[in-house]
Amino acid sequence: MSDTEPGDWPPIISGAVRPAWVVCRDVVLTALMWVLFFVLLHRELDLVRQGFRLMTGRPVERVDAGLAEFLLQMRSTVGLILFLVTVLGVATLFSQRRRTAALLQSRPTPVPNRELATDLGLDEQELIAIRRQKVIALDVDGQGRVSVQLDWVSRPKVAGD
Repeated sequence: MSDTEPGDWPPIISGAVRPAWVVCRDVVLTALMWVLFFVLLHRELDLVRQGFRLMTGRPVERVDAGLAEFLLQMRSTVGLILFLVTVLGVATLFSQRRRTAALLQSRPTPVPNRELATDLGLDEQELIAIRRQKVIALDVDGQGRVSVQLDWVSRPKVAGD
């Protein structure tokens, strides 16, 4: 944080705490997508492996690159892929609508230095000095206590200490 004007509105929060169910959901969906990917490519990888064996003169199992049979077998998989692409497209449209609505909201008015300093348990000069630091972390816990960390090695100062 510096004494310059804040960046674009609305701010992007990249380090937000995610609930455990969201993390689990993301891990499960990622694992399922990798499994689906390897199932889809299993036949092609088998054909490549057999091609290498054939080039080196080793015996191979039946090498069948029948496209018509492959497309018939892939019909249900293609349906699943189209379903997933449709769900992703709809989710993208809803996200875009939420983002557009957020961009239309007005930027909140800045809190005056005196009021913010009082809330943090500092005087106004300390707040101005904190703003000149290169790295600052502000945290509000569940009870509404605000902590200020001036750098990564210092101990957080909790308002009311």
